[in-house]
Amino acid sequence: MSDFRLKVFQSVAKNLSFTKASQELFVSQPAITKHIQELETMYQTRLFERMGNKILLTDAGRLLLEHCEKILEDYGRLEYEMNLLRNEHTGELRLGASTTIAQYVLPLCWPASSRSFRKCLYHFSAGTPLRWKRHCRNIV
Repeated sequence: MSDFRLKVFQSVAKNLSFTKASQELFVSQPAITKHIQELETMYQTRLFERMGNKILLTDAGRLLLEHCEKILEDYGRLEYEMNLLRNEHTGELRLGASTTIAQYVLPLCWPASSRSFRKCLYHFSAGTPLRWKRHCRNIV
């Protein structure tokens, strides 16, 4: 239900990169650019300062990001609560674990969990805490 342009904007704003946003969202870079241009046209202001190959948020961009995060959080909460009414568990789980835990512990407990939550998206990251932080930070 949420406006995908807001997700695009949030990703570009957090990464300060159109390229990284396109990789994160699995969308072409021209599509990312088009979504940002649509938002800039709708609000009749520039959301990013473009300086060579770097971008920075403008005051309007910072304001939109502040509201965007609240709106997307509200959309997520609404979707969750509507699914609870239907007794469906949906959503996204990002899990980081050390290589040893990922290799030996998760396979023992994972099958039971995945059967109970069939409509959930799961993302795993094995490795260092820094890698988990990067992986889990990209929750949209």
